[in-house]
Amino acid sequence: MLVTCCGPERPVYRPDPDPGPPPAAARPVTARARPVTAPAQVQTRGKGVGLTEVGEVWVTRCATCHGLQGRGDGTSAGILATPPRDLANPHWQGSVTDEHIARIIVEGSGAVGLSQTMPANPDLGLRPGLVGALVGLVRELKIPADRWTPMLVGPPSR
Repeated sequence: MLVTCCGPERPVYRPDPDPGPPPAAARPVTARARPVTAPAQVQTRGKGVGLTEVGEVWVTRCATCHGLQGRGDGTSAGILATPPRDLANPHWQGSVTDEHIARIIVEGSGAVGLSQTMPANPDLGLRPGLVGALVGLVRELKIPADRWTPMLVGPPSR
């Protein structure tokens, strides 16, 4: 997949042709390198929403800060005053409801008393199926507690 972003424009998502799976020896084994897939939860929570549409919203609106794997390591993460949430964190995942996640997606992080860093997506408020699918995708990003390690996001060390 190719994501391009320049200046004030929104990132552009262009799917790459499917090269097929990599050879077994080349497959990464770290939790950080898990591919973002179309989770079954997306299909059940986002009735009537195409998986391509969910992926496009994720890549263009979420992954620039949260990263493709939701670890808070997106291309814009290092310039934010407040680091993006590591959505794979099992402790955080267990502390929030689906409704809480949906509210943050639609109203922004300030709506639940967090920093104002994550913007609102009010247009998604008119698309509850799409919001439900995004919540399902966020839930699918969870890494089991015995494999999860915190991400250290910030300016590169010198």
